Amino acid sequence: RDIATSVQTLRDRGYTHELHLAWPWGYFRKEWLDDLASLGIRYSYTMRPGTNYPGCDPKTIMRLSGEKNVVNLELLCSAGSSPVYGKLLNGASKIWGTLRSSR
Repeated sequence: RDIATSVQTLRDRGYTHELHLAWPWGYFRKEWLDDLASLGIRYSYTMRPGTNYPGCDPKTIMRLSGEKNVVNLELLCSAGSSPVYGKLLNGASKIWGTLRSSR
């Protein structure tokens, strides 16, 4: 309801551009994603680590953390924009994250 009210306020004030949503603290429920389209929001940003590639769901855009130094960021972004390499990088990132959190 809060998001719907915010969108309506923007529209009432004449905002006509594309709408994006950054989920507060990256928290969302999968069932909320379907409500975005009805509000006119095509893109939403999560806190899930990873790169985005063609064909990714624009309602669950992943991010690279700016808090950590990322070695070869240009190479990572280039490879991550490929559908094949992007999926591989995201899979490796999930495995790495699981290993790091189990320590």
